[in-house]
Amino acid sequence: MLHVEFFSNLETNQLFLVFFMFFLSAIYLWRKTHNSFPPGPFPWPIIGNPILFQGKHHIRLTNLKNKYGDIFSLKAGKNRIVFVCSLDGVINGLNQSDDTFDDRPNLPSFHWLFHGCRQKGLGTADFDEKTSIKKKFIIDCLGSYCSVDTNIEEKITTEAVNLLCYFLKQEEEFDPKESFQFAHLHIMMTLVFHQTQDQAIQDVYKSLKTRSDAKKVFSPNNFFPFLHSFYKDDFQNTVERTELQMAFQRDMLNHHKDTYSPHRLRDIVDHLLLFIESDEDHGLIDCDDIEYLLMEIFESGFSAVPAILQWLIGYMVAFPDCQKLVQRELDEVVGRERFPSLVNQPYLPYTMAVILEVQRIVTVFPFLQPHRTTKHCVFQGFDIPEDTIMMFNIWSIHHDKRYWKNPMRFDPHRFLDDKQNLVIPDQYMPFGAGKRSCPGETLVDVEIFLFFTYIMHQVTVTAAENGQVFKLESEFDEIVHPKPFKVFVQSRVVD
Repeated sequence: MLHVEFFSNLETNQLFLVFFMFFLSAIYLWRKTHNSFPPGPFPWPIIGNPILFQGKHHIRLTNLKNKYGDIFSLKAGKNRIVFVCSLDGVINGLNQSDDTFDDRPNLPSFHWLFHGCRQKGLGTADFDEKTSIKKKFIIDCLGSYCSVDTNIEEKITTEAVNLLCYFLKQEEEFDPKESFQFAHLHIMMTLVFHQTQDQAIQDVYKSLKTRSDAKKVFSPNNFFPFLHSFYKDDFQNTVERTELQMAFQRDMLNHHKDTYSPHRLRDIVDHLLLFIESDEDHGLIDCDDIEYLLMEIFESGFSAVPAILQWLIGYMVAFPDCQKLVQRELDEVVGRERFPSLVNQPYLPYTMAVILEVQRIVTVFPFLQPHRTTKHCVFQGFDIPEDTIMMFNIWSIHHDKRYWKNPMRFDPHRFLDDKQNLVIPDQYMPFGAGKRSCPGETLVDVEIFLFFTYIMHQVTVTAAENGQVFKLESEFDEIVHPKPFKVFVQSRVVD
């Protein structure tokens, strides 16, 4: 009897085990066939995934898609971060019809930049009516400035000529980075305040450089509160430089108010005063908003424009045959008797293809600004909880074999069709898309075109004669920029 009872209990236990395994399998299959959180490497306790803080994020993090798929997740402290690497995922995410992905995460560095309240900014604020109005003002204002029939071209080309003069005075090899930075700042000072002051330029540069360094999304300080005490000096320095910048702007703003006339708009400040006077801001923009908005306009392109110009010069040195083709096209279209102009742009397809290809292959903004989910949603077949940080991986798209042939190879012809006409495919999006796209894109495009064509039209850049092979290597902090390099510049001699 005991023998029978033993086997009966054994059969019961086996039956229970079978049902239990079936239950677990059903849950597993349900999670696989229904919605679930994106997969990713197992996070360490407290820390999360250390790969987020190991440098060259655009390469390291993109490589994870080979194992986990086009949408994967990582953790940093308590924060869940989802990386979207597919073209349809990025396009759908950036162009959501509702506001699901339009907000920004509550990162400490975002608060630092705006005296403890990221909502005072434009790029760091959630996307509400005020943010929409601010962005519209910048797009409309810069758009009007950057049209062919305005004097923006004169302002930029004046700096381009000054830059060329500086280049030609250099008798030895030099690093062009700083000269690009100050040329861009001169343009912004002219656009915003209709003047340039050498001492003011130096102070503005220091302030914007400090604020740029504070924007690093993947800084451990953004995810681990216990580290904040180690960043006190950085925080204090950011606050002090921001205060100095705002004091300078207040002085300039007060002078503009005293001399402002709606019938004679001199610069962006005058446009902003008219915008508010006309109630186009719906009464939402206050004094703090004006000061911070001017600061962010100053910051437009501060990192991107010099970096892209550095990359363009570097690639022309690395690919001298490409440089010759650009110069030949400029000579044929523009001639040697005058400088290039915006009106020439449609007739310079190869030159434009070079500019686009450099921006594709380097992708200065590999992840754009981080987004945050405003509510629970189902995205690309995955459950994404509220307050999840979303990173849209543009670098991945720009280097994906599904969208580009030999994506790691520098090839401007990929932007030209069989008739050598310029073609810009949907998978090219260096400044993002949708509501949170970069509002300064138009100005950046105009600056890059004019500076690059002026340089290529007038000079030839070659590698520094130091006995070493010229190498272009990237670094990533806020953006992807080249490691320092030096070049020689020679005036072109055309037969």
